[in-house]
Amino acid sequence: MKDKIDFVITWVDGWDKEWQSQRNKYAGEDPDNTAEYRFRDLGTLKYIFRWIEKFTPRVNNIFFVTCWHYPSWLNLNHPKLKFIKHEDYIPKEYLPTFNAIPIELNFHRIKELSEHFVYFNDDMFITNYMKETDFFEKWLPKQIAWLSAIPTDNEKFSHLLLNNILLINRNCSYREMINKHKSKWYYPWYWIRVLAQTIFLKNYPCLVWLYNPHLPNSLLKSTMNELWVKEYDMLNNTSKNRFRTKDDINQYIFSRYDIANWKISPRKINLWHCYGLSNNNKNLIKSIKKQKYKMICINDVINDFDFGKAKVEINKALENLLPEKSTFEK
Repeated sequence: MKDKIDFVITWVDGWDKEWQSQRNKYAGEDPDNTAEYRFRDLGTLKYIFRWIEKFTPRVNNIFFVTCWHYPSWLNLNHPKLKFIKHEDYIPKEYLPTFNAIPIELNFHRIKELSEHFVYFNDDMFITNYMKETDFFEKWLPKQIAWLSAIPTDNEKFSHLLLNNILLINRNCSYREMINKHKSKWYYPWYWIRVLAQTIFLKNYPCLVWLYNPHLPNSLLKSTMNELWVKEYDMLNNTSKNRFRTKDDINQYIFSRYDIANWKISPRKINLWHCYGLSNNNKNLIKSIKKQKYKMICINDVINDFDFGKAKVEINKALENLLPEKSTFEK
């Protein structure tokens, strides 16, 4: 590819006392606003940088986005590292925010960010060699076009995704969406159950759901700009929410909108896997050791397990695989 591909990584130090004090000032009575699992740090950030340097050395720049703090080991003078504070690009009326969604919805305002970029949460890792074409092909983001059923495991998050679908149905023709570019819906590298669900759901009168994989997301700044023009009120209202609400949309709206308008290239499903932290992380650790996937997510979504033990086990596995410091570390 001739164009440049940037990475964007968001991070928060949930143990920062000043940040905690500011969060608690606005938190209100909703316990979800201060839930520990939303903000605690697994201590794995340095491995994200080590793996990026080893497995995707041709990345253009890495934009590291935080409220203001950063880990003491991070080399802010690295030529590829762009340290971005929320106030550098997010409009003042949306700050301070303790909601990842406004941080994500406004990436297009980062002036130096390339048109083609990949967004990483701080729980996402590249675990094997990847090429530019694993993220973008023929200038199009790699995405999974999968008609799916509505998930019910997380009520608030499901509401966000449903709001995304309502917005897409408002802006796109479902008949046109489903009948054009059938090779992207029926991509041979999709699993059989993916293809079966798509075949079953394609005759519905409107878009019901699009599968949302929790992995590094290939995005276009131009899509973000387009939707901010078309759906300013929705994006503006969401950006004003300091904490997540059921009325929000989230960053998946941009990739889902690209799918609806066929500005994508199909992605193989077996390149990645998302693991949820628990008291039994054997499969996750085995996956790290054997580098089974090109990308993994280590998702912290529950409270009832031994977080300290899991943290030690996972960091040990990551350290054994890549013990050498990257040039992003002092």
